[in-house]
Amino acid sequence: MKYKKEIVLEAIQDSKGIMSNIAKALDCEWHTAQSHVLNWVETRKAMEDEKETTIDFVESKLFGAIDGGSESMIRYYLSTQGKRRGYTEKQEIEHLGNKENPLIQEHHIKLSEALKGATEEQKEFFIELLRSKRSS
Repeated sequence: MKYKKEIVLEAIQDSKGIMSNIAKALDCEWHTAQSHVLNWVETRKAMEDEKETTIDFVESKLFGAIDGGSESMIRYYLSTQGKRRGYTEKQEIEHLGNKENPLIQEHHIKLSEALKGATEEQKEFFIELLRSKRSS
């Protein structure tokens, strides 16, 4: 079945950018929906916009969890957005000596270790830091 551009645009709206949702709205197979979405510049742009809107929504939920004090979300955010400040889940180690007597310098600390044992005051500091970053 051939769908008109306007019908495909309507199916994209509120689909969260998920092709299965579009296919369901069009009552067709996934690949059929994909070929129709890719068929016009306007539908490709609408799909991109829908995905970006979904990312914005999910980010707002992430910040809601951070505002609520979720330690795992604080760690996640800092490990993905705070890398240049040293917040990372991995350790980068530089070998500065020979095999018999290695000198090791750690460049980053593990975020989970940094928050382990943190006081409520310190956790609140992280939350406030994230809030200030979000509003700037």
